[in-house]
Amino acid sequence: MAYESVDKLQKVLADEVFSHTKDPKKASGRALGTLVEIITYYLMKTWRLNNSISIERGLTEYGNPDITHNVEYSLHPIVRSSFLTIDKSAKSITSNIILMSAGRTINTLSQSWGTPHKYVNAVNKVFGGHIDLDPCSNEFSVVKAKVEYCLPQHDGLKESWNYPTIYVNPPYGIDKERGTTIKNWLARCAFAYDEYKSEVLALVPIAANTTHWKKYVFTKAKSICFLYDTRLRFLENGNGSGKGAPMACAMIYWGDNQNKFYEVFIEYGAVVDISNLIGEKIGTDRKKNDLFLWQEETQKMPTTN
Repeated sequence: MAYESVDKLQKVLADEVFSHTKDPKKASGRALGTLVEIITYYLMKTWRLNNSISIERGLTEYGNPDITHNVEYSLHPIVRSSFLTIDKSAKSITSNIILMSAGRTINTLSQSWGTPHKYVNAVNKVFGGHIDLDPCSNEFSVVKAKVEYCLPQHDGLKESWNYPTIYVNPPYGIDKERGTTIKNWLARCAFAYDEYKSEVLALVPIAANTTHWKKYVFTKAKSICFLYDTRLRFLENGNGSGKGAPMACAMIYWGDNQNKFYEVFIEYGAVVDISNLIGEKIGTDRKKNDLFLWQEETQKMPTTN
């Protein structure tokens, strides 16, 4: 059956379908709105635009970025996509469950997210006014290091890191072509300090439950600043209109000038000295080590008949 207008269809729904509700007109309007959303989504999917659709996306008001409006649908370039593994025992998928899973996921590669100006300035202060190497830079970077390896054309993991000061804002995802992830960048940070005594700062998502943090942060780095920014807003293509990071971030420091790092970054977050963990066995590794030592000692004990 066809209707001359949406208003007439809404009236029929209000009279014949939603008449039992407290506000039939409002209920029928919501039902029509939902139907239009479903039709719109599948129409976009037919046009192969489903991977570039944001539903209920918050957009900042033009000329007034402090005000955000939610829109039903928006088309956008794919800057970052995430694949989350959610615990199947969870009764429902909530925002907290998604955020808690973020540190354990591998995201697709995104190289356009730049460090905000205030953190670039802070890094320069720690390093005495200059950054010698940015091994994962991009064409829009505001870091302006003396030496820059620009992704994706120039793989900084394959180049020398023998420089006095190094700043790293690594891709948070997987480089499918090269088979590398953020753990490879953190490994190079730790190696540069161990091998060349470089001062290294890295801006990374907090993922304290991962193996790469246990191997290259907790037992190799000297200090961590857990940044106060609830959703650190990266620069997108060199400007400040980028979306906020979906997870909390930290600035990690490998080096011997911890006092300077504390002095600068205490303004931006909680600075924690972790130098007492250098070379330590932590977590399950510590238990395995204790068991090995116990077995070794028991083997040395004299036996009695």
